[in-house]
Amino acid sequence: MDQDSLATLDRYLTEQYVNVEGWCWEYNWQPIQFLAQRQSELSQHIGPVAEIGVFHGKFFIGLNLLKAKSRFTHTVIDVFDMQQFSMSGEGKRIRVPKNISDQQLDKFKFNAVSAGIDVDALCIIKSDSTNLLSREIEAAINNYSKFSFFSVDGCHEFTHAYSDLNLAMEMTDHNGIIFMDDYLHARWPGVHEAVAKMMFCGAPRFVPLYYVHNKLAMCHVNLHNDYLEGLFRFLTERHPATTVRRVTRYGWPTLTIEPKSGSPVLAL
Repeated sequence: MDQDSLATLDRYLTEQYVNVEGWCWEYNWQPIQFLAQRQSELSQHIGPVAEIGVFHGKFFIGLNLLKAKSRFTHTVIDVFDMQQFSMSGEGKRIRVPKNISDQQLDKFKFNAVSAGIDVDALCIIKSDSTNLLSREIEAAINNYSKFSFFSVDGCHEFTHAYSDLNLAMEMTDHNGIIFMDDYLHARWPGVHEAVAKMMFCGAPRFVPLYYVHNKLAMCHVNLHNDYLEGLFRFLTERHPATTVRRVTRYGWPTLTIEPKSGSPVLAL
């Protein structure tokens, strides 16, 4: 990650972020800044980003801006206006408040263009994610490469969350990070259940790394200690107002990150 990408993300967070409808806290970017930097140190390969459940693009746009120099295709998967495919009551439970007649895809494109993203270069898949196999997604993406960031924020019921997490694990690079949205949200226990089943019923390649404000980040087992210790140092040195606690999740040492509202979002 270069300084230009970081400066572009900072402009998005300070000038546009609040006007993009969605439920992503700006302090999620404190640990993500470190992860993007560490990925660039580990490999010259700048992987693309993907999100299931992009809505109006609040989180995806920031991820995209951090990886703007990737030569590979960034990807979004969402039912958008086809809310008849939502298991959660035609969009009324997960995406509230909202009118299901809203032109969600148009709003996403408008927000992306406003942030300087070429939407024609994106792969936009309008579908229920459980209908897709990884090979079908690969075939739909021009210049496909495994993803460096993969956000799972679609239907929050167990069946979808578990399926989406499996898909993300298949399609995320070994240097990559998977984000599970609303992991501890009281309204959506299916997300927590999906992660628990994955951890208790198998030997997944991606395991919990940290939790901050309803997002659980997962990384590859081979890089877990590298990311964990590097992130702990980065936050304690560059964000001294942020509380960082070491806790164990599913037998893995992880971090619980509690930023202080009003403190800097990015370490510039």
